[in-house]
Amino acid sequence: MGCFFFASGCALTHEKPVVEVLPSHAVVEQELADDRLEKLRCAWQRELLSGTQLAKIKWMAERMDEPFSCKDSYLLLELARTERLSSRIELVEWIAAQLAGVKHTKRIALYRGALDDRAEDFASQADLLSYSDLIRVQWVLETLPLASCQTRISQLIAIDAAEEMSEIGGLCFREDQRVVFQEYAPARRESNLQFVESPLMIRDGWFALARWHGHVIAGQEGELCGPGIDDLKLAQEKQAPMIIISIVRKNVFNVDYLSDAGLVIDLGNYPYE
Repeated sequence: MGCFFFASGCALTHEKPVVEVLPSHAVVEQELADDRLEKLRCAWQRELLSGTQLAKIKWMAERMDEPFSCKDSYLLLELARTERLSSRIELVEWIAAQLAGVKHTKRIALYRGALDDRAEDFASQADLLSYSDLIRVQWVLETLPLASCQTRISQLIAIDAAEEMSEIGGLCFREDQRVVFQEYAPARRESNLQFVESPLMIRDGWFALARWHGHVIAGQEGELCGPGIDDLKLAQEKQAPMIIISIVRKNVFNVDYLSDAGLVIDLGNYPYE
């Protein structure tokens, strides 16, 4: 468990911690060692959260049979609302059943063996996903069939289609037991094949469920489904799971889950207006 998050000796303290001074602008996370990034993220969370919230995170983390990471703090605090943890077997069976009921579209890799030539099925990768990955996948799958979610994604697709100099993206949070997709303006607009995160998004991303961005380019429907090589690298560099929303064809979008370990799970195709 991350001792530097909960305080020395892993005992939770309610005293105000001594926090490293964070950069005044965007942290270039790619340049940080893994442990350095984790410490900065945890230091930010210690400043952001109350003692009660930290205690709930610690309590849930101790109930999970896997190493603690600050990237899961938001998820753990949401789990604490229900005070119930499903078993891995329950989660895997539920997810498998949901995925069996939807159609899937696999990304066309650059070439056989390329970095983006990844398995996208759940069955062969379920044992490799962390418990927190399974929870995120479950929450997203619970949300995607909802009319409110499909309307929201339809709006985001329209915004992305109109934006010619950048992808659109943002962060996922959870409200009323549903995943919400919050859009953030890019730091700069350079290419319709890239989304450059703003300092605000980087900061807020240190306490969020996941990142998301869209792959919406007219004439390339279906070709860019799922994460590309840059997305795979970014998820691992930022130690942050991602949701990729892609256009399959008119009125059909595809969603992929990308873990920070580089695993890709196709969550299926869904309609939009």
